[in-house]
Amino acid sequence: MRLIKLISALILLISFFFSAPVSDIYAQQNSSERVEIYVELFEDGSGKITERRVENIYDGTERYIVKENLGKSEIKDFMVTEDGRVYDFEKKWNIDASREDKMFKNGLIKTKNGNELAWGIGQYGRHEYVLEYTVTNMVKQLKDSQMLFWTFFDEDIKPESIYVEIKTFKPLGEEDESIWAFGYPGSINFVDGKI
Repeated sequence: MRLIKLISALILLISFFFSAPVSDIYAQQNSSERVEIYVELFEDGSGKITERRVENIYDGTERYIVKENLGKSEIKDFMVTEDGRVYDFEKKWNIDASREDKMFKNGLIKTKNGNELAWGIGQYGRHEYVLEYTVTNMVKQLKDSQMLFWTFFDEDIKPESIYVEIKTFKPLGEEDESIWAFGYPGSINFVDGKI
């Protein structure tokens, strides 16, 4: 009799595991596989930033990046593409909208200290996003030189790898420029006229 009860309990337990969706057993978390950031600097001191992101998203209605302490810089022309589809830009981004209403849409939110660049998630799962935006006055004019001082990445979801490439209208090299960076365990180098 005990054996029958034990077998019945095991059958119920096994059928529970096989009938329950995997997401109910193991909660999936948001993660980022890779972020690539390409910066092109122009003679007027502005810069065009293109970010390629591979992310696995299972929570929330939107993704966003915060850009603060911009000084005289301004972010404009924010565009998002996913798998070749260009998102619709919303002039007034509604953070309270549903995930379905934010699908394939993006917006720029002005904050007290800068901007939030937001875009809708749509379906949960793996996404490959391309973000593009222009930053005015990205290169600062000092008394004796010019300087790029910018936080390229500071987010909660840390990618497995990140790559930043900076180029300009003339080759960059250690003869005329100095480079340094901090806040990450990687390296910074001049390679083929780029940083």
